[in-house]
Amino acid sequence: MKQTYLSALYTYDKKVFSFVAVFATLTVFCNLMGKETTPFFVWGMYSEKFKPVKTYEIFRITINDSVLLDSYSGYSDNTRTFLNAPLAYYREMKDYKIDPTISFLKNKLKTKYAWLSPFQKKLFNSYNQKNFMNWYRCYLERVTGAPIHAIKIDVLRTQFNEDQHLLTDSSYLFETWRQD
Repeated sequence: MKQTYLSALYTYDKKVFSFVAVFATLTVFCNLMGKETTPFFVWGMYSEKFKPVKTYEIFRITINDSVLLDSYSGYSDNTRTFLNAPLAYYREMKDYKIDPTISFLKNKLKTKYAWLSPFQKKLFNSYNQKNFMNWYRCYLERVTGAPIHAIKIDVLRTQFNEDQHLLTDSSYLFETWRQD
């Protein structure tokens, strides 16, 4: 008979086996009761359908006053994510002067958020344009392999037409940075 992981674990270390068995049993029980035990088993967080939107906002990144960085093609998914997601996060912080994670947790935890408040300064980011743009410059230098002395970030408001071509409705300057 083929030996399974659990039977091998039982023969190797009964205490670890007991811990794994109790953890698995409690996880299944909590999920059946509708309790959120871990994000890995909360299927609802993946099941909501995306609602179509009419307009999209896209970042246009200009490096050294001349090079337009096309962050939406030519890069791996990870690189694309790290080129755009921090900008969206930073933009939200800049607009609302608060870390978006705080707003999310306050909404999710409601009154239970109070126990996190004393740790807020250590756990969450604060809006700091200079620190963010220095970090972002370093990341862009690693991605492009070129030294960077200036960054300009515009936000393009776009939409798809009937032929599914992307059209830019308007744009505005979001952020600039120059090396001192």
